Amino acid sequence: MTGPRLLTFADVARELSEIIGREITFVRVTPEEYVTGAVEHGVPREAAEGLGHLFTDILDGRNASVTDGVREALGRPSRDFADFVRANAHVWKR
Repeated sequence: MTGPRLLTFADVARELSEIIGREITFVRVTPEEYVTGAVEHGVPREAAEGLGHLFTDILDGRNASVTDGVREALGRPSRDFADFVRANAHVWKR
């Protein structure tokens, strides 16, 4: 399920920053950097490598589409990410 528009992680960071008034940055890492960092933080190597491959598949662009799954599942239009952030900004402004 998706929102009503496509967003990159960089878009999400920018919108969060603008709405909550704190700098949020997205830092792209390679799968190898992800695995190394995950293992350094206690994730078993095999699990980290599996997630690294999964993230590669998810983020390669083949999933970049807007769908109407929210309408189909909930009977209402999907909510825009910026609207969600505005409604919940108090959580991140602490």
